[in-house]
Amino acid sequence: MRQVRVLIFFLVSFSCFLPAQRVVLKDIPFVMEKFFKYHIEYKQVSPELVQRTIRTYIEQFDPEGIYLSDNEIKELISLSIPEIRNIALDMEKGDYSHFAKLDLLFIQSIDRSRKLRHEMATQYINEQFNQNEYLLANKLKKTLKRKMTAFFDFHEKRLKALTQEKREQIARLFEKKMLHAEETYSSHDEHNQAVRILKAFAKSLDSHTNYFSDTEAADLRMRLEKQFEGIGVVLVEGIEGIVISNILKNSPAEQSGQVQINDVIVEVNGQQVANLAYDEILQLLKKEKTVRLGISRPEQQEVIYVSLKAKPITIDEDRLSYTYENYEDGIIGKLVLKSFYENTNGVSAEKDIRKAISELKKIGTIKGLVLDLRENLGGFLSQAVKVAGIFISNGIVVVSKYSGGEVRYLRTMATQQVIDVPLVILTSKLSASASEILAQALQDYGVALVVGDKRTHGKGSIQYQTVTDPYADVFFKVTIGKYYTVSGRSTQITGVRADIVVPTCFSAYTIGEKYLPNPLPADNIDPCYNDTFNDMDYASKKWLEKFYLPNKQQRVLTWQVLLPQLKENSQRRINNNQAYQAFIEKLEYYRAHPEQIRNFRLDVDIQDFPIIEAVYILKDMITIPAYQAA
Repeated sequence: MRQVRVLIFFLVSFSCFLPAQRVVLKDIPFVMEKFFKYHIEYKQVSPELVQRTIRTYIEQFDPEGIYLSDNEIKELISLSIPEIRNIALDMEKGDYSHFAKLDLLFIQSIDRSRKLRHEMATQYINEQFNQNEYLLANKLKKTLKRKMTAFFDFHEKRLKALTQEKREQIARLFEKKMLHAEETYSSHDEHNQAVRILKAFAKSLDSHTNYFSDTEAADLRMRLEKQFEGIGVVLVEGIEGIVISNILKNSPAEQSGQVQINDVIVEVNGQQVANLAYDEILQLLKKEKTVRLGISRPEQQEVIYVSLKAKPITIDEDRLSYTYENYEDGIIGKLVLKSFYENTNGVSAEKDIRKAISELKKIGTIKGLVLDLRENLGGFLSQAVKVAGIFISNGIVVVSKYSGGEVRYLRTMATQQVIDVPLVILTSKLSASASEILAQALQDYGVALVVGDKRTHGKGSIQYQTVTDPYADVFFKVTIGKYYTVSGRSTQITGVRADIVVPTCFSAYTIGEKYLPNPLPADNIDPCYNDTFNDMDYASKKWLEKFYLPNKQQRVLTWQVLLPQLKENSQRRINNNQAYQAFIEKLEYYRAHPEQIRNFRLDVDIQDFPIIEAVYILKDMITIPAYQAA
C-alpha cells in the first residue's frame, strides 16, 4: 500500500528458474516443516509461535493503522491461553479457520475505510480536504488523512498545473491502488490466504525468516546477483498510467532505439492495460520472452508498437563506485560498496574492488583508502570473506554456529594482502549483515578503523535461502545460525562499535536489529586468533600447517595505540565545523521528535560531512609520526 511503486521490470529466465508451486492451505504444513528443519531455534508449532503469528497476521494487514482501531486490535490479540493452545492444535491438524475469521473482520474494516476514503477524496477534489480538522479527533481518520495527503502531495509536485480534472485523476489513482492492495482479502482466494499465513508464520520465528511469492523471489534474486533477464525499463505508476521512467544501458529497450523515457504503456501483447492494476501489467510483461508494447507519447496521436525480446542484463547502478583525491605525492581512494553481490557471469563485489584498486594504482600511489559501507545491507557471505582477503592475508574471517552445535570457520587464503595502506571503514546504522562481518573482522585484526555512527545495524544471524536455487519448489529464507568474527564477538543486536564516532544522517532514525520483532539474543564465543583447525581432517591440517600458517595474518596494534590522538583530532574538527554542528543539532532534534522524521531529508544540508571527516582521519593516519615510524 505504498504511495508510489517503482520497479526495474524483469523477466526471469524460464530455462533457469521455474515458478514455485501455487500454494494452497493444504500445502502450509509442508512449507512449515521446511522452516522447522532449518531454523536455529524452533522445531515445532508452539503457543508462543501461534500468538506471534496472529499478531503478525494482523500487522501485515494494517501496518499503517488505517483500518483497525487500537481497541479492535487489542480485542483480536487478547486471546486466553486455552484459546491459543486450541489454535495451535488446529494448525498442527491443518485447520486455519481462525485466520479465515480474521479475514472476515478485515473485510468489514475495508468496507468502512472505503466509505471514509470516498468522503475524503470528494473533499480533496472540491478543495476542502485541509479544512476538516474534525478528522484529527479519530486516529483511523487521522492516519488515513496523513497517507492520502502524502500521496496527493507527491503527485501534485509532478504537475505543472493542478486543475480539478488533475485532482480527480490523482484521487482515482489513489483509490485504484488501495483497491488492488485490498483485493487479496476481498477475493477470498485460497492461494492468497495461504501466502499470508505462511508470511505471518515465518515472521513469528524471527525477523529475518520469510516466505516469498514468485515476484518477490525474482526481485530479491536480482538484487543479490545484480543481473536479470528482461527488456530493461524502469516503470512508475502515475496518473497518466504506467510510465517508463528510465531505460537501462545495453538493454533491449535501449538497443531498439524506439523506446523513450516518459513513454506511457497502453498495450501489452495486444491487451489494453488502462484498467489493469500495476501488478497485473507486470504479470502480462512476464508472460512471454518477446513483448509487444503499445506506447503513447504526447507528440504522437497514434499508438507506437515496439517488439522487444528479453535478454540477460547486468545491473551496474548499484555496483562498486570509486573516486579519489590527490594527497601529498599520491592519492586517497574512496570506494562505495552498497552490497556484496555475485552472479554467474563473473560479476562480484570482490572482483570490482580488485579492479578499482588496480585502476587507482595507475593514477597514483595509493596513500590510503576509505571503504564506504554506510548503505550496505549485506548480500553473499562468501563475498564478505573474499573482500576481507583483499586487506588481510591468511586468517579466519567468520565463525558460523548452527542450531545443532556445528561450527564452521570461513578463512581467507590470500597469502598476502592485495593492498596494505591505512584503511577507514565508513559505517552507519544502516550497515548490516555481511557489511558488519567485514567491518568487524578488519577491526579485529587492526588493519582498519571503523568510523561513523556509534553502532551498525546489529544483524548477526545467518539465513539459508532458496531464492537463488533454480530447482526450488518454494521460495523462502530461514535463520539457521549466528556468525562471529575472529575476536569471538557477534554483531547480533550490538552491531559493530565505531572506533571514532562521526554521525551520519542515518543516526537520526530508529534503525537496528533490536527494534525488529522477535530478534535473536546476542552472545559471544571464545576468540580464535590462534587457529587450531578443529574443523579439518588430518590431511587438511597438515597442508594448512605448511602453507597457511607461515602467512597467517597477525593483529596490527598501530591504530589502537594512536586512537586517542585520532579521536581527539576528529572531535576538534567536528566541534570547529559550524555547518557540521548545525547538522548534528538537526540530528538531535529529529531523534527527539521521531514523528517529524519524514521531514529530515528535506531539512538537512546536502554536504556529505561523514566522508569528508573520514578522509581527514585517514590523512591523520598517514601523516602522524608513529605510523611513519612503524
